[in-house]
Amino acid sequence: LPPPSPFAFTADHVRWRMFLLQRSDLAATRKGTLAAWGVDERDPTTDRRLLEFCMSIPATEWMRDGLPSALLRNGLADRLPKKVRYETRKGLQATDWHIEAAKALPQLQEEIRKLEKSPSVNGMIDIPRMRSMMENWPKDDDSEKISSYRYTFLRTLSVGKFLRDAESCKTSINEIASQSP
Repeated sequence: LPPPSPFAFTADHVRWRMFLLQRSDLAATRKGTLAAWGVDERDPTTDRRLLEFCMSIPATEWMRDGLPSALLRNGLADRLPKKVRYETRKGLQATDWHIEAAKALPQLQEEIRKLEKSPSVNGMIDIPRMRSMMENWPKDDDSEKISSYRYTFLRTLSVGKFLRDAESCKTSINEIASQSP
């Protein structure tokens, strides 16, 4: 039998949490931020005492009576109103992305033209739909449309750009290979 994947969930909650904690090491990034901009980033969640405390809590306490984050919700019962403690909506990062993107519409249109000229991209991405989305760019107060664009337009554009870049690399590699003796 092959060894189990490190990404597979395990009932051993301590091992699973340790795996998740060890997946990333931001030390180099933080040192780079310090060197480049003089900003010394500190992360209180890396305090050994806090990690040891969290690891000592049984997994059943993190979700008691089917309630996600039960430990936090119950622990903050005397400090936060119920409405805040039982909030289920998730926050978004860069909620104003569409404002900056609207400023760059000419560059986005140029990127769509480049995607349209790419044989590998044109067969995989609905270019007419992308063009239509550009022509019907959402207004700042149309949150439902903006959300749709976040998931459809941005992801499609990212995939198209990736494919175009990969196609460009393949062409460059083929050109180099054909020139070698």
